[in-house]
Amino acid sequence: VYTNENFIGCNKCIKVCSCIGANISEYTGEEYSKINVDGNRCIACGACFDACEHNAREYNDDTERFFEDLKKGEKISILIAPAFKANYPSQYESVLGGLRKLGVRRMISVSFGADITTWGYINYIQKNKFLGGISQPCPAVVGYIEHYMPELIPNLFPVQSPMMCAAIYAKKEMGIADKLAFISPCIAKKNEIDDPNNKGYITYNVTFEHLMKYVK
Repeated sequence: VYTNENFIGCNKCIKVCSCIGANISEYTGEEYSKINVDGNRCIACGACFDACEHNAREYNDDTERFFEDLKKGEKISILIAPAFKANYPSQYESVLGGLRKLGVRRMISVSFGADITTWGYINYIQKNKFLGGISQPCPAVVGYIEHYMPELIPNLFPVQSPMMCAAIYAKKEMGIADKLAFISPCIAKKNEIDDPNNKGYITYNVTFEHLMKYVK
């Protein structure tokens, strides 16, 4: 997450941010100080995007690298968040068809990974009488706990998110050796994908917003 040149110094991003020190005021010599983002403290929750009325916040993902690697002939399959069909009911077929023409090999719905995650929760609850746990689908929530409330880490379910469950199943059980790209609305998934514990399963975080801008 970063600040572009649309900033006017209204500081609404600081007001809504739950992460102390994630927003840093930098004097630029101009009328307004620029509020930059400390990537080591930001959990990519997106609250500042909702609060900003000037479109002064942007983010990086792997969309361009994904398309560049497809052009190079890399073997890539995709994991698709179920929300893609719901968000783009009249476009999703043409977009996925276009990705297939560009070289995407397999397409797997992450709803299947959600089934695995749910089974994992039920299994863990029954075996350990683990009540009142915190689920892990949202990397922003997990990132906040890890960075700012580590005392809650024992309350996190020791079960991967639907995205990661789908990726692990695709690699280990289905034997898919392709690089995997995850298509979702979430910018924070980049943090989960790049986590050293998950490294190697998913290569690209491709967000709905950047994907649709690219294909259009």
